Amino acid sequence: ATTFSLTAGGAVTDSQAITATNLLLNASGTATLDMATSDVDVLAISASGQSVSFRDADGIDIGSVGGVNGIAATTFALTAGGAVTDSQAIAATNLAVTATGTVTLDVATSDVDTLAISAAGQSIAFRDADGLDLGSVAGVNGITAGTFALTAGGAVTDSQAIAATNLAITGSSSITLDVATSDVDVLAISASGQSVSFRDSDGLDIGSVGGINGVTATTFALTAGSAVTDSQAIAATNLALTAGGTVTLDVATSDVDTLAISASGQSVAFRDADGLDLGSVGGVNGITATTFALTAGGAVTDSQAMTATNLAVTATGTVTLDVATSDIDVLAISASGQSVSFRDADGIDIGSVGGINGVAATTFALTAGGAVTDNQATVATSLAITAGGSVTLDVAANDIDSVAIAATGQTVTLVDSDDLTVGSVGGINGIAGSAIALTAGTSLSVANTAAAADISASGSLTLAFGTASNLTLAAGSAVQATGAASIRGGNATGTGTLAVASLRLSTQRTNLTGTVGGLTGAAAAAAVTTQAPFGDGPHTLNGVTVTPTVVSSETTTPASQNSGTASATTTTTAMRALAAMIAGSAGLRQAATGAGGVIGGFAGSGDTAVATSSGPRSTSPRDVAFAQDGSQRSYELNAFAGDYPLLRLSESANEAFGKIPQLESNPWRNSTPDGIAAQDNLEATVASSRSAVLGGE
Repeated sequence: ATTFSLTAGGAVTDSQAITATNLLLNASGTATLDMATSDVDVLAISASGQSVSFRDADGIDIGSVGGVNGIAATTFALTAGGAVTDSQAIAATNLAVTATGTVTLDVATSDVDTLAISAAGQSIAFRDADGLDLGSVAGVNGITAGTFALTAGGAVTDSQAIAATNLAITGSSSITLDVATSDVDVLAISASGQSVSFRDSDGLDIGSVGGINGVTATTFALTAGSAVTDSQAIAATNLALTAGGTVTLDVATSDVDTLAISASGQSVAFRDADGLDLGSVGGVNGITATTFALTAGGAVTDSQAMTATNLAVTATGTVTLDVATSDIDVLAISASGQSVSFRDADGIDIGSVGGINGVAATTFALTAGGAVTDNQATVATSLAITAGGSVTLDVAANDIDSVAIAATGQTVTLVDSDDLTVGSVGGINGIAGSAIALTAGTSLSVANTAAAADISASGSLTLAFGTASNLTLAAGSAVQATGAASIRGGNATGTGTLAVASLRLSTQRTNLTGTVGGLTGAAAAAAVTTQAPFGDGPHTLNGVTVTPTVVSSETTTPASQNSGTASATTTTTAMRALAAMIAGSAGLRQAATGAGGVIGGFAGSGDTAVATSSGPRSTSPRDVAFAQDGSQRSYELNAFAGDYPLLRLSESANEAFGKIPQLESNPWRNSTPDGIAAQDNLEATVASSRSAVLGGE
C-alpha cells in the first residue's frame, strides 16, 4: 500500500513483510514488527506505555502519517538498513537505533531518557529536549559510530561506553561521561557555564567536530589513558587533567583560570592566553609530571604544589609559585620585566627545560629547602635567595644587579658577569653564609642594609672584582668573616668596616677600615698579607700603610746533597696545627705540581704533620716532616718536589713563638710562570694558615 494505518487493541506482530510508503500504528499493546524485508519510508507510531520494535530494509523517516506524529512509546527499538531521519519528535523512555547508514534525529522536541545507537562507521546526530543517559536498550549498548553529535537540553550521563572517532556534545547542563572503556579520538564540547567530565581509554585530541570547536565549560575534567593533544582551544574556568601519556595543550587562545594536572612520569605542556592558578580541580591537586612546560599570557600563581623533575615557565605577568611543598629539580623561567618568586621543598638547579635556559626576570626570589645550583645563567635586576643548603651560582654569564642571600651555615658562591651590589631584596638583607665567595666581572659594592653585618661569613670570605674596577663598602656597611678573607681586584675602598680573622690583599689600590684577627689600627694593617698581583697603591687599612709581604728569593740545593740526620721529635700543639693546615692545603699541592714536581702521601699516614726523618730528606716516605735540629731546636716543615725542597718553614725556640716562620722559596719562582703562580698561592696558604693557628706576628 501507499499508506497503511493500523489500529490494534492489543499486541501487534508480523510474520510477513510490510511494504508501504507510509505506516501508521496505533497500539495499546506491544508492537513487534521485525521482518527484515519490510520497507517503509515514513513511520509514525502511537503506543504510549508500550514497547515497540520496528525493522526496515533500507532508510526510514520518523514523520507524520494519518494524523499521528512521530513516535510515542516506552521503549522504541529501530533497525534500519539505510539512513534514519526524523521530521517529527520521538517521545520514548528508551530508544535503541541500529543502522547501516547515517542517523539524523535532530527534532528539538524529542524526549528520550536512555539512548543506545549502533551505527559503526556512520555519522550520528541526536537531539533531546532535556537530559538523557547513554546506556543499554534492547540489546544495544552505548554508542558506536564514526561521528556522534549530541545536543541535549539537560544533563548528559553514560552508563555504557561511547566508541566514536569523533564526539561532539552541546549541553545546557552538566555532562558526565566517565565510563572507562569509552574510546573517542577527537572531542569537542560546548557546555558554557556547566561542569563536564569525560573519560577515554586511550589518547584523544581536543578538536573540531560537527561545528563545535574545542571545549567550553565552567569545569572540565578529562581522564585519558594515553596522550592528550589539542587542535582547538579550551575555554574553562577550571581544568583537571589526568593522563597516562604526554599532554600537549598548546593552542594559544585557550583560557583556563585554575589548572590541575596528574600525569606522573609524563611530559606536560600547557599554554594559556592570560593568567592562571595551579590549584585543585575535580579531586586533582596541583601538577604532577616529569616535565611541565607552562606558557601564560598573564600572571601565574599556585594554590597547590607542583611535583616535577623539570619545570619551565614562560609568562608575560608576575610569577608567584610559593607553595612550600612544591618539589622541582630543574627550573627555567622566562619572565623578562616581571617579578618571579619560587619556592621548593628541597634542592634545585637553574637549568634548561623545554627550550628555556636559566631564569630571566626583573626580580627573582627563590626559596629552597636544600642546595641551589645553576648550569644556566640567571639574568635579573634583583635576586633574593633563601636556602637550607649550599648556594652555588657560578655560571659566568649570570647578570644580577642587586643580590641578597640568606643561607646561614651554608657555603655561598656567586659569580656575576658585571657590576654586582650586595643589598636588600625581597625582605632579605645582605648575604649570610659560612664560606662566602663573590665574584663580579666589574665592580662589587656592599650596601648598608638593615642587617647587623651586610656580609656575614661564619667561615672564609672571598671578594673578587675586575682589575680595572672597584670594591666599594658603603658608609655604615659591615663585612664580617670568622675565617680568612681575601680581596682581589682593582681598587678596594669605602667607609664601611671589615672584621675578619685574616686578610689577604691582591689589589691595585686599597683604602679600607676594620679589624684583622681582632687587631685594630696599625696592628691590623701590619697583620695583612699580600699576594701578586699587588699594585703600587697606595694601600691603607685604618689609615696605615699596608706593607707588601716580603718573600726571600733564596734558592736551595737539592735535598739529595743534604745528608743531615734529624732526630724524632714532637713539636708544640700550635706548630702541629700549622703544619697540618699547610700540608693538606690545595696551595701546597698546586705549588709542587706547578713547579714540575710530584707531591704524594699528604693523607697517607696519621703522622704526616709530625714525623721522623733520617738520611737524605728526599728519601723520606713522607713529603712533609718535622725535625728538631740539635741545640738550636728549630722546628722545620719541609715539602719536596722531586729532589728539591719546595719550602721550609722554621720556628726557632729562642724566638717569640708568634713570629712568622721563615719561608724559603723554591728555585722555580724566578724561572717559570707556573712556578711563580704556584709560589704565590703557596705564600697565601702559609699566611692564612699561620694567622688561623698562631694569631699573627
